[in-house]
Amino acid sequence: MFEDSATSPKVSKQEFATRESELRNRLLKVQRRLRETNFPVLILISGVEGAGKGSVVNRLN
Repeated sequence: MFEDSATSPKVSKQEFATRESELRNRLLKVQRRLRETNFPVLILISGVEGAGKGSVVNRLN
C-alpha cells in the first residue's frame, strides 16, 4: 500500500502547493482504510525546536 510513498524527503514549496490537495485526499483515504481494518498505527515526529513539528501534527489531525 505504501510502495508509492517512497519519495525524496525534500519537496519544493511550489511542488507541495500544487500537490497538497491530492496528497491530503490520499492521506484521508488511507486513514479511513486503516480505521476500517482496526490496524494500529504509531507516528513518531521528531526534530529540533522550531522545525515545524506542531504544524505537521496539526495537518495530520
